[in-house]
Order: sequence, then structure tokens, then C-alpha cells
Amino acid sequence: MRLSTVAVLVACGLLTAAAAAQAQSPDPPSRFLHPDTVSTYTSSEGDATGVGLAVRWPLVPRLSVRAEGEYRTGGGEDRVRYLPRSSGFNGNILLELDAPKLWRITPFLVGGGGLEHHRAPGWAPSVDLIWWEGRDSFVVNGGGGLHVAITDRVGARVELRYADGWAEGAVDSVRVIYGATIGLGRTH
Repeated sequence: MRLSTVAVLVACGLLTAAAAAQAQSPDPPSRFLHPDTVSTYTSSEGDATGVGLAVRWPLVPRLSVRAEGEYRTGGGEDRVRYLPRSSGFNGNILLELDAPKLWRITPFLVGGGGLEHHRAPGWAPSVDLIWWEGRDSFVVNGGGGLHVAITDRVGARVELRYADGWAEGAVDSVRVIYGATIGLGRTH
């Protein structure tokens, strides 16, 4: 197993454990141990589809930090375009800035970075002999979206994000991310 895959799996496990522990504690000892939302999501468009989990911690009233772990399914076996594809486990740390709430809708901006695993075609003397190699890349992200409150604790979100990979063979992409959010702790 690659080191980046292990790191993302460990981070996802720690985030899940922290969220579960917070749900059992009425007064957490520090702000970092007190996430305000957990989101499950799926991503589409871009170079691969994926599913993920995000945990968000408030820093100040409208600024939060969000940690994400995602598994993408882009195998890269595309014999038409031979483009690199994101695949495997990926992780990001993002800053999220909320705009003023409009009824039950809260617009937001995100930006940050993380690690991404992708597969790219290696050199081959013929099309039939192409092999796909895995590579890891640092990725920067930026975008925005909307949180929609369905109840005081349950909501939905949709996000449009641009990702720029910095390693050789990494593909820049625009992703659409949508999912459900569950509020933790006190309701506002």
C-alpha cells in the first residue's frame, strides 16, 4: 500500500473517531475537538467520480477548516483519450469562508490543498502495450458552492471546485461535488 493511501486512510479514521467522540461529549475540551458538521459527498465531472467524507471545524464565526477524504474510481483505462485519471484515496485540507445566510441558503468559498493519487499512461511502442502507472501529486483547490439547510441539523450542499495538480502527469479539472451534511453540537 502506498504511503499516501495509508496517510489518507488514517486521517479519515481519525476524523470519524473525533466526530463520534464529539457526539458523546456535551462540552469538548477544545475548539478543534468540536466539529460543527460532517458531510458525505460524491463528486462527478472532472477526471473521475468519487465518494468522500468531510469534517468541518469552525475557527471564527464565518471561517472554518474542512478536512476531506475521498476515494475516486478513475481507472485510466481510456483507450480513446489516454489521459491521466485520479484514482484511489485522496485527501484535502481546505479553508471555508461562509457568506451571509440568505433564508436557508448559505453561499461559501473554499480553497486549500492536499494529496491526490492518479494513474497515467506510461510510454509504449504500440497502443496495445500501454501500461498505467500510479503517481502521487500535491493538488491545490479553489471554488465555491451553497449549503442548503433542510432542518436545523440536516442539509445539502453543492460545490463547484477547480483542482490543479502539480506533479508530472497530473490533470487540472473542474469537479462538481454534492452531498448531505449533518450538524453536530448545538443548533443555532
